[in-house]
Amino acid sequence: MDAPTDGTSEAATGGGNTAAPGQPLHPGRITVAERALGRVAEVVTAETLGVSRDKLSVTVAAGGGGLALQVRSPLPVPDLDDDAAIHAGGSVIDRLTAAQATIRDRATQIMGRPVVRVNIRIDGAEISERKRVL
Repeated sequence: MDAPTDGTSEAATGGGNTAAPGQPLHPGRITVAERALGRVAEVVTAETLGVSRDKLSVTVAAGGGGLALQVRSPLPVPDLDDDAAIHAGGSVIDRLTAAQATIRDRATQIMGRPVVRVNIRIDGAEISERKRVL
C-alpha cells in the first residue's frame, strides 16, 4: 500500500477471519496522524538513549519508501571518575550506531511502517550519577 503524502499513515485491518487474498475482512481505513507517530518515536528514542522525553526532540517525515526520524538529544555519559562505567559503556560512535539500529527496528515494529533513516544529533551531555552498591 502506498503511503499517503498528507502526513498520515493508513493501514487496512483484517480481524481473525480470512478474506480474499489482499482484501481486508472489514473494509475501511485507519489514519494515524504524523503527530502520533512522532510521540511513538519520542518514547522509543527516550527509552533507547536513556534520557527523559522532555530533553529530546524527534521529527518524523515521510520519504525514501518509509519514515525518516530526526533526533536531537543529550547523550548520557558516566561520571568521568567511574572508570568501570566508562569502559563498560563503549565509544560514543559505537553507542550511537547501536541506538540508531534499535530505534529504527523498534519504531518500525510498533508503528507498522518502515523507518528507513534515523539521524541522531547530540546537543549536550548528561552526566549519570554513580550507582552505589551497599
